[in-house]
Amino acid sequence: MLRFCIATTLCLLAVPAAAQDTAPPKPVTVSGNVAIVSDYRFRGVSQSDEEIAVQGGVTLTHESGFYGGFWGSNLAGWGTFGGANLELDVIGGYKRPLAGGTVDVGLTWYMYPGGAANTDFGEPYVKY
Repeated sequence: MLRFCIATTLCLLAVPAAAQDTAPPKPVTVSGNVAIVSDYRFRGVSQSDEEIAVQGGVTLTHESGFYGGFWGSNLAGWGTFGGANLELDVIGGYKRPLAGGTVDVGLTWYMYPGGAANTDFGEPYVKY
């Protein structure tokens, strides 16, 4: 019985060593997210009239540091956005390590399809 326990332990210890082999990173990575939230708030203001919102997005990142993607959420369809029932954000930017941190420079373009004519806007950002 002791030999069986030792053999089993050795087999289990050998598995993680084989799992540590990793393939080289690909030049483009794709990431995504999906969420159901109880209330979509943007800068403290409910965008979904304090109701459930379904959200999701996809981002493509190149090994050079450039990235782009989109994100969307349903809206309440009232108020500021002139009847729009959807927010669609398009993002693009450049991110690189710098002095022990990461600098990220980009632009988010907020769109409200079906809303009033002057609701879409762009917002540049710099993060460190």
